[in-house]
Amino acid sequence: MAGADDERLASILASVETDSQAVQAMLARLARGAGITLPGQEQDVDAEPQLERAEELRKAWGVEKGQLWQLGDHRLLCGDSTSPSDVSRLMAGERAVLFATDPPYLVDYDGTNHPGTKVSQHRPSLNKDWSATYRDFDRSEQGDGLYDGFIAAAKEAAIRPDAAWYCWHASRRQAMVEAAWERHGAFVHQQIIWAKERPVLTRSWYLWQHEPCFFGWVKGQKPPRAATAGPLASVWTLPSVSRSEDLDHPTCKALDCFAIPIRQHTQPGDVCYEPFSGSGTQIIAAERTGRRCFAMEIAPEFVAVALQRFKDATGGSPVLLEPAP
Repeated sequence: MAGADDERLASILASVETDSQAVQAMLARLARGAGITLPGQEQDVDAEPQLERAEELRKAWGVEKGQLWQLGDHRLLCGDSTSPSDVSRLMAGERAVLFATDPPYLVDYDGTNHPGTKVSQHRPSLNKDWSATYRDFDRSEQGDGLYDGFIAAAKEAAIRPDAAWYCWHASRRQAMVEAAWERHGAFVHQQIIWAKERPVLTRSWYLWQHEPCFFGWVKGQKPPRAATAGPLASVWTLPSVSRSEDLDHPTCKALDCFAIPIRQHTQPGDVCYEPFSGSGTQIIAAERTGRRCFAMEIAPEFVAVALQRFKDATGGSPVLLEPAP
């Protein structure tokens, strides 16, 4: 009976013809909430990369630290992921099945092709220089304090004991990340590699064409595997982020960097927690797959980029739930 009902609902939703992006987004959310995939549904949920300056978007949206935004079924707080009170405010009593994140890499990166040295400061860059905004959040000296802070706050107020943990990181910081996980009772089960379609220009001996991600969980609390998720290899060959999308954030990720873990561990309607939202990639991945993403981002400029990206992708306008305290 349930199967027949799903077929009827899918037929009804698919029969609605409209040019309204807002109505299309509502129909897609209804379908995903019921666990139904409409034709082309996942492929259509994303926006062209935002090309405006983030500061201009911040002014347009009026984003300030402390604001809590609602983006469809998702929540985005302009706050501090190391603050248990901020995390509690974001989660509103709910707990996430998935703890996948892309924190600052702590390599003093600011979006240019080369680290900030006396030589590279005078070298023209193909990428946008985010030093005025991003460098404060990617200082190498933050190290253990940053990781201990956001992990402790997540365990206290955001994630289930059996949540799946994924953490993208710089290769040079993997020992630090693994040690931080150990201090908080988690362990690295596997390393995931994102193999990009093109290398990134750097001063390193070999051009970087991959990024690593740790996958694991709290010892004794193995996470769920979604019933529909099949086995995957540990190397994910995904498209590189376009150069135009690089303008939105210095370390953008491909959507499947988050959509794959979402499909592996969650069911429609489940909550994913992202303590470092950046340009909102995990929010879009959750929207695409019918999950809910509760995300934190400390930089108002990047919150604004995520708000605009969501609006462009879905046709739905984010709503300010709570002003800054």
